Amino acid sequence: MDKIRRKIKSAYSKYLDGDEPGSKPEPATPPATPPATPPVSEQEGDAVSVTLLDHLTQEDSSVIRAPIAMQLKSAEISNGQKITLKFSPYNWPIKLVGVEVDAKILLWYADGNGRYRGGKFDWIRRGGQGVKGLENIHNGYNGHRVPADGAECIVAFLAVDNSVRSNFVKTIWR
Repeated sequence: MDKIRRKIKSAYSKYLDGDEPGSKPEPATPPATPPATPPVSEQEGDAVSVTLLDHLTQEDSSVIRAPIAMQLKSAEISNGQKITLKFSPYNWPIKLVGVEVDAKILLWYADGNGRYRGGKFDWIRRGGQGVKGLENIHNGYNGHRVPADGAECIVAFLAVDNSVRSNFVKTIWR
C-alpha cells in the first residue's frame, strides 16, 4: 500500500498545494512600475541636493519644487558685508507693494553636520542686482545667523511667486 501511495504522491505532487489536476497556476504578474522621473527639486546644475537644505521659513521651502529657469553663474561674498552675483538674463517681473521685484535671494550656510541652514534674506529688484548687502543676515532677518568665516554657503534666486528659481551655487563666507 505504501508503494502505491508514493507513486500517487509523486504523480500528483505538483497539485498538492490545493490545485485541481489539469489546472495550471496563473503566472505572477509584476505590478506596473511608473517610469522613474526625478523630482523637480533634484535638477542638473545644482551645486547641492535640495534634500540637504533646512529652511528658516515655510515660504523658503517652496524652492524645492520650483524648476530651474535661469542660470546663477557665481556668488562671491566679500568681508561678510556684500555678495556679488553673476547670472544670465531672466524675466520674472512681478509687481509687489508698488516696487517691481523679480526674485528673492536665498542663502544657506553649512551647519557643520553636512546640512545647510538658511533661506530668503533679501529681494532682487527688476532687471537684477549684481551686488547685494548682507545687512539683513547680520540683523537676523527671517532667523538668519552670521555664518562662521570660511563656512560653505549655497545661494539661489527664487521668483517672488515661488514658481521658478535659479540653480544653486556654492560660495564661501569670507
